[in-house]
Amino acid sequence: MIRRVTGLVTALALLFCAVGALAAQVLEDGSSGETVSVLSKRLCDLGYLQEISSEYDETVAQAVSDFQTANDLDVTGVADIDTQKKMNASDAVTREQFMAAFSARYQGKRLQAGNSGDEVKMLQTALAEAGFYDYPADGEFGEGTRRAVAEYQRANGLEATGVADGPTLLRLYEGQSVTREEFEQSCSAEKGDSGAKVKTIQDRLNQLGYFVGETTGTYGENTQSAVAEFQENNDLEKTGSVDYATYEKLFSQQAVRVLKEESLGLGDRGEAVFALQQRLLELGIYESAPSAVYDRETQTAVMLFCAANGLDIPVGAPAEVQRAIYDRESRGEESVPALNPPLNGDVLSAMCAAARAMEGEDFSKGTESLFPGYGFARYLFATRGLEMGTPAQVMERLTESGDLAGEMAAGDIVVLEQEGDKEKVMRFYLCVDKGILAGLDEGGQVILAGAGETAYTRAYLWKMGQ
Repeated sequence: MIRRVTGLVTALALLFCAVGALAAQVLEDGSSGETVSVLSKRLCDLGYLQEISSEYDETVAQAVSDFQTANDLDVTGVADIDTQKKMNASDAVTREQFMAAFSARYQGKRLQAGNSGDEVKMLQTALAEAGFYDYPADGEFGEGTRRAVAEYQRANGLEATGVADGPTLLRLYEGQSVTREEFEQSCSAEKGDSGAKVKTIQDRLNQLGYFVGETTGTYGENTQSAVAEFQENNDLEKTGSVDYATYEKLFSQQAVRVLKEESLGLGDRGEAVFALQQRLLELGIYESAPSAVYDRETQTAVMLFCAANGLDIPVGAPAEVQRAIYDRESRGEESVPALNPPLNGDVLSAMCAAARAMEGEDFSKGTESLFPGYGFARYLFATRGLEMGTPAQVMERLTESGDLAGEMAAGDIVVLEQEGDKEKVMRFYLCVDKGILAGLDEGGQVILAGAGETAYTRAYLWKMGQ
C-alpha cells in the first residue's frame, strides 16, 4: 500500500513537471500540437476564440493579441510565458469584461453638427484613416464630417444618422472597422457571381420593378439587363455590373423605379404603395411613416402633390400621376397652395358635398389623440387642391365663438375644445350647412351632427367665406 502511494506521488510529480514544461514553451505562428490545443481552449473559455485549434494560425494569433490588449500586455500575437501565466490566472480579463468596460467608456458620448474641439478632431482623424473623410481635421463638426460619419455608419452596419454616438465611436476607435475601400469592394457584383449579395441586389431590383422572375442569387443575363436598365434610368454609367455608385443609388430613397401602367387607390397595399408614400414623404407632403397601405392620408398627399404641380386633382393615383411624383423635377411642399380665405362659394359647396358623401366611411387616420378629425378636415380641403396647414397653424387662425350655431357657415372650420381622459383635445369639424357639422366619431367614422348635439367647453371658428 505504501509503495502504491509512493508510486502515485511520483507519477503525479512527473505529470506536473511535464505540464510545467508545456506551459514554459513560447507559442507562436507555426506551433502545433497539444500545447496549442490547451492554449486555444483557454482562449475559448475567456471568449477570445470560437473554436479549439491545434494549429497556431492567424485566428489564434489574433485571439492572443486581443487577450494581450485587454490585459495590458505587450501586443505581439505571440503567447510568451507572461501571456500564458496571465491567461491562466484567476483575474484574467475576459473578452466580455473588456468590451463592457469599453462600452461604459463611450456610454452617453455624442458628437454632432455644431460641436468643435479636440474630440471632433480625433473623430475626423480616425474617419480619414478609414477612408471616409477627405478634409483637414480642423476640429469643427460641419456638413463634411456629418456625411463622413453617416457613410462610416452605413459601411459598418450602424444606423446612418450622421451623429457619432457611443456605438459608433466604440466601433471606430476600438473595433475592427470596415474601411471605405473594403466597403466599396463588397458592394460590387457582375455577371457570373452568385450568393446572398446577388440575391439582395435582385430582391431590390424586383421591388423597384426592374427584375422579373425568381431571385435565385445567380447573376445571369436577366440580372445584367435589369441592372443596366436601372443605371440608365438613374443617370449612371450603363455597364450591367454593380459598382459602388450603382449599389448606393439602388438602396437609396432616391432610386427611380419602373412604374407599371396601373392606378393605385384606397385599400391597395404593397411595395408600390410603400414606395409612393416614401417619395411623398421626401417631398414633404406625406406626414407619417410609410405603411404600404393606400389610405385617406395617402390620398390627401397625392391630391396636394397634384395641386403643387398644376395637375388635375385625381381619384386615387393614376399611372401618369405616379410618374410625375417620381420625376426628379417635381415640386414638393413649398409649392402646395395654402388655404387663404375668402374662398369661392363653388369651392365651399363642392367641399361640403364631399363631406356629406363620406358619411359612415372609415377615416381612422383622423383619430389623432389631441386633434381628432384634423386629418379628415385636411383631406376635404385637399380635394380642392388646398393645404389646410398643421394643427398648430390652424389654431393661430381661430377665433373663439360665443354663438357657434349662429356664427358658423358652410365651409367653415370648426374646432371644439373637449375634456379628454388626461388632457384637453381639440376636435376638428367642417360646417356643411347651417348648424350641421361633419367630423369623426370616437371610432374614426365620418358622422354628421348638429352643433347642439356635441359637448364642448369652448368653440372656435376659422371663417372660409369672408
